[in-house]
Amino acid sequence: MDDAWPRYPKLLARIRALEAEAKVLKVLEAAEAIKWIRQAIATYALTLRDPEFGDHRHGQASGSGQPGFFGTAPAGRHRSR
Repeated sequence: MDDAWPRYPKLLARIRALEAEAKVLKVLEAAEAIKWIRQAIATYALTLRDPEFGDHRHGQASGSGQPGFFGTAPAGRHRSR
C-alpha cells in the first residue's frame, strides 16, 4: 500500500490529460458533423421551405399529412389537433 501514493499524482495528471484530449476531440467531432450537414444541405439544395423541415415533434411535416424528416410518430402516439 505504501507504493500507492507515488502513483496517485501521476494518475491524476493522466486523467486530466485524457479529459483535455476528450474535450478537443468532442469539438473536432462537432465541427465535422456541422461540415457534413452543411455539405448535405448544399448537395440537395435544401431550404427551410422544404417539407422535411416541418413539425418534427410529431414526426410529420407541418400541415402536409406526410411523414416528416424523422418518419412517422411511434406506435400508440397520435397527433392531436
